[in-house]
Amino acid sequence: MGYFGFGWRDGVLLIAALTAVYLALSLLKLAQLRRHRTPSDEAVHSPAIAAPPQFMDFPPAAPAIPDPDPTEAPASFGDRLAARVGFDDEMERLRGEVESLRREVAELRAARRVSPQYSDAMALAQRGYDARGIAAECGISVGEAELVSALSRNAANIDDEVSDGGDDRDTATGFAGR
Repeated sequence: MGYFGFGWRDGVLLIAALTAVYLALSLLKLAQLRRHRTPSDEAVHSPAIAAPPQFMDFPPAAPAIPDPDPTEAPASFGDRLAARVGFDDEMERLRGEVESLRREVAELRAARRVSPQYSDAMALAQRGYDARGIAAECGISVGEAELVSALSRNAANIDDEVSDGGDDRDTATGFAGR
């Protein structure tokens, strides 16, 4: 800034003066906007619109739900009971379907946890076969069959604990019981 004979101080003062002029012009524009309201702003605040015109008097609207006809008899008890029996039958059918789906999900969960080569052995263990029967059916050793049947029992116990929300922790120490 020393080229034109201006110092740093003069440059800062020039910037401050330009900022003050810009601020003053902005405030003037803002004041003009407040003075010049749009017709829609004035219409909102005018008292002529606040009162509804007299030519718009309408009778009250009819209720959306008609009142029941007092001469019509309500549905008989027998009709209601028959409908209830139908609902109960449908509910029992749905409960049966839900139970079969639960069994399928349990089998799928068990199959997911097992190595593919032992899935047949796990299925037999869940059906109640003993270790020798599993070994004979699947062509594995008796030791492997015992391990698979133990895993099957453990998986069933874990599923029962998860569904019951049970916890084997000792309340005094906080350690698990297994």
